[in-house]
Amino acid sequence: MSVMYESPSESPKTAAHDIKQINRRNIYALLRSGQNYTRHGIVVSLGLSLPTVVQNLNELMQEGLVQECGLQSNTGGRRAMAYSAVKDFRTAVGLDITPHHVSAVVLDLCGNILGRVRIRQDFSRTEQYYARLGSLVTELIDNAGLDPACVLGVGISIPCLIDESGTYSYYCRVLDTDALTSEEFAAFIPFQVRLCHDTMSCASAESWYSPSKDDFFYCMLSHSIGGSAFVMGNAYAGSNCRSCEIGHVQLVPNGRKCYCGKRGCADAYCSAKPLVAQTDGDLQRFFELLNAGDKEAEELWQEYMQYLAQAIHNIHMLFDCKIVLGGRIGERMGDYIQPLREKLAAMDPFVAKGDYVYVCNAKIESSASGAALYFIKQYISSI
Repeated sequence: MSVMYESPSESPKTAAHDIKQINRRNIYALLRSGQNYTRHGIVVSLGLSLPTVVQNLNELMQEGLVQECGLQSNTGGRRAMAYSAVKDFRTAVGLDITPHHVSAVVLDLCGNILGRVRIRQDFSRTEQYYARLGSLVTELIDNAGLDPACVLGVGISIPCLIDESGTYSYYCRVLDTDALTSEEFAAFIPFQVRLCHDTMSCASAESWYSPSKDDFFYCMLSHSIGGSAFVMGNAYAGSNCRSCEIGHVQLVPNGRKCYCGKRGCADAYCSAKPLVAQTDGDLQRFFELLNAGDKEAEELWQEYMQYLAQAIHNIHMLFDCKIVLGGRIGERMGDYIQPLREKLAAMDPFVAKGDYVYVCNAKIESSASGAALYFIKQYISSI
């Protein structure tokens, strides 16, 4: 004898609550986009009833998330009140830590950068170094005129592998240190702290600021290189939170020695290291020489471009999606993207153009911004 079971149906009360939450988030998302809307404008844009819009606007204003921002320009009839999001109702800070520099940004709920600073500071696992980071955070908040009580947290982007909780990092060879923990930083930073993988932070910023919501592979080209695959708006972390480590894919068998100890890794050819060898680590200076027609810089660049094309071609063969170039080198690739696309087209057996590779949209401290966006996204999802 077989028994038939019915799955429990959702109660009308629960369904109504879910619909209300969806409407609330959609209204807030519309206002957070940066444009001011009247009640009628929200009704038309979202297809909601006027009572629903009015109720949600009143609740959002009571909570401090939305504000009246003046009467709409007169169009012949009665002028209507417009509404906007209170962008700095909550803020978040992001730090980007590299071997020789620290960048810091503070973002509002729309992802706007309210303040930023970049200093030369060699990484050092000392109280003095951590205290300097704490001072940098508080100074940034103070200089932006923000209320510390509104700061959601501090995301810290580092060139290390990070566990899922954001409290522990490992494989920190770029910083030449052992495993790091969020507690070490939090001892000197008076806010909630989370560690973030630098490449994933950059890719998260790109996903936020990009007008296109297509799947993409983010290729970070900086002091080291890395990758992150974004599918349906989310990063694929892999089974052990170390997916897309393209810097350690072998590009040249038995080639140059990589910092990981192996030979021929893409990092040894496509990071900034080979470019800044003649400029004492100064990438800006290398591009100045390149733009000025310096012969040695031009030769280095042509060799670099060939290796980069090979690495990107390999990525495209695996992922078959849009590839975005970011990081300190990627953000400067605008003048060189067409020659790179031509090299890719010559390698590809399936397409006649290499127009699947793009320069990033997030060019201003993307790693620090992406680290801060973790807290912004988390807060928005709770509204």
